[in-house]
Amino acid sequence: MPPSGVFLSPPFHFYPVDPNLRRQPPRHRNILDGKLVHGRLLVKLRTLTQLIVGTGEYELSDDRFVRAIQREQGIPVIPGSTVRGVLRQYVELLSKSCVLFKDNGQGRDLPRSLSCKTSSDGGQASVCPACQLFGIVGKKITLSGLVSAGTFRPIGDAREEEVQIPQLYRPQHTHQDNNIYFRKVYCHGNPKYILDAIPKWIGRRSESFRAVSAQVEYAGYVDVENCTPEEVGLVVLALGAVPQYRFDIKMGYAKPAFFGSIRATVEEAYQYDPARGEKRPLPTDTLWTWTEQYLDLDPWHRERINEVCHLEQFDAAQQHLPQDRNQTTEYLGWDLKSGVYR
Repeated sequence: MPPSGVFLSPPFHFYPVDPNLRRQPPRHRNILDGKLVHGRLLVKLRTLTQLIVGTGEYELSDDRFVRAIQREQGIPVIPGSTVRGVLRQYVELLSKSCVLFKDNGQGRDLPRSLSCKTSSDGGQASVCPACQLFGIVGKKITLSGLVSAGTFRPIGDAREEEVQIPQLYRPQHTHQDNNIYFRKVYCHGNPKYILDAIPKWIGRRSESFRAVSAQVEYAGYVDVENCTPEEVGLVVLALGAVPQYRFDIKMGYAKPAFFGSIRATVEEAYQYDPARGEKRPLPTDTLWTWTEQYLDLDPWHRERINEVCHLEQFDAAQQHLPQDRNQTTEYLGWDLKSGVYR
């Protein structure tokens, strides 16, 4: 059963947005404050399913054109901008942050109070946790981010494969609530059930993509500057990397077809001291303490992380596998006969 307040409509989980956003004045960006945290998290990402971080272009494979993936010197990589975008999504999910997009996938305009782009408190600019950490370009304020990420590169050989992806359409929503807005997160699942069904979808076009195989590991870093300890704790929570609050994240293309399931771990961390111009190791136990400090700021924080940890689990999603593959006509929202997901 889903946690209270969360709607399940595969291939999405819908989490309600708290209308009482937590906003603060924007922080300085051009100097390092000695009272705040500056440092680097060394992060490992492991693909649980095939991963497609595309370029929008094509490459030649066995005399055929297939959709290309991001590469550096021929090696598949995950750009820092992709990691940063995913981090922002989960920070928004785990905090009382604004909703950036006018249409939240529900066909309704968002109220001005839910967007930092158009709102201010008493004529003074103020921003939600996500906009404070990742920046914003809006009518009232423009800010650069306090969180950045470098390019993630594979550890060892990056196995690749070619996959056929069906055309993806906007899903039909199965619930309506005119008083609540929602954030959507793609469900975890097994891409095999979608890929095996494609030959049955007569008349429905699929396309060839290059993909990084499952069980490939990547290493990279996430940098923070001018952050409070609680904000660093939020960033680590958003990776799904805290042992007592683990969950798996989604990344890349074809997420509704269950591609792009990722498990993150923080391998090491360093803190930079601007006064001395030196860095020192930051114990992971300190990071876990900062996550607890963040969760203690508001009971809503702990309720939300418990909901996310309950639902966003790749291993648990595998328990939904049909017992008889030959008798399967539906899988986590996909109609395997018509090729439509709802």
